[in-house]
Amino acid sequence: MKILYLAHRVPFPPNKGEKIRSYHHLRHLARTHEVHLVSFVDAPEDAQWASTLRDFCCGVAFVHLDRRRALARAALSLARGRSVSQAYFDAPDMHRTVRDIATAASFDVVWISAAMLLPYVMAVKGARRVVDFVDVDSEKWREFAVHTRPPLRWLQLLEARRLRHVEMRAAEAADAALFVSAEEAALFQRSAPSGTRTRVVPNGVDTDYFQPADRTRSVAPHLLFTGALGYVRARHRWETCLQSLDACLAECLTGTHV
Repeated sequence: MKILYLAHRVPFPPNKGEKIRSYHHLRHLARTHEVHLVSFVDAPEDAQWASTLRDFCCGVAFVHLDRRRALARAALSLARGRSVSQAYFDAPDMHRTVRDIATAASFDVVWISAAMLLPYVMAVKGARRVVDFVDVDSEKWREFAVHTRPPLRWLQLLEARRLRHVEMRAAEAADAALFVSAEEAALFQRSAPSGTRTRVVPNGVDTDYFQPADRTRSVAPHLLFTGALGYVRARHRWETCLQSLDACLAECLTGTHV
């Protein structure tokens, strides 16, 4: 199949959440399909990675995301009834690039790395649509609001409602809606349009890459966990994980350092 993959951030180097996920999706898809990547570049140092991505993508196009203009669009969106998140990524240059590529060639699938990129999908006629929600972004905005005070709380609740509308439109347009876990998919399904085709594609760890150089076992086993705990659900899940882990370690691996 011929796939047009739209990313909101350059999927290289794979050194943070959204980049890691997109990078491995691209690598996997490129093994058996013809993949063309169009990505925003919001950090100047990321522009250098086009040649690396061309090692496995048939085509790579970068679109500069001017942060000042993006912030201006986001600010104006408050008065225009739009989601701040979607307005931030709603860039004329990206519309033009996607339109030109979709006019020059036909694609079987258009795949977007976030629901905020939904407007670009409409330019790709006849293709199946895959939306990688990853998690329910609108719920994160709602959770932020629980822990802040007005007027910021009001703005966060407003963004939660508006972004929820964006997510619902993306679900209606998608042939497949991807989530990182069954819990996120179930949370989304509570208010998703009937017939939404949710799929769970979890993240993982590249155990070959992360093999320790020195495999000499210490006296006590050590387990290292890394991740971003910048929002409530992430911290809650980490606490739940620790509780389960404590019980497992007490039974199986006594003396383990976490």
